[in-house]
Amino acid sequence: MSSGGAAGGSAVGSAVGAAASSLGHQQAAEPDMDELAGKLYDRIRTRLKTELLIDRERAGFLTDLR
Repeated sequence: MSSGGAAGGSAVGSAVGAAASSLGHQQAAEPDMDELAGKLYDRIRTRLKTELLIDRERAGFLTDLR
């Protein structure tokens, strides 16, 4: 029985190590998401602005936006 307990202990240790590694990976991925959002923000903003302008033209509500 003692060998089964040792094997069980190492399995628990492996699971804890994997969970800690996964948690560390998630924390490291958060800045990458912020960086990606920053890069995409300008593109998304420009497209939304263009689409809104086209919709306003189509609806007849265009104003001089200069």
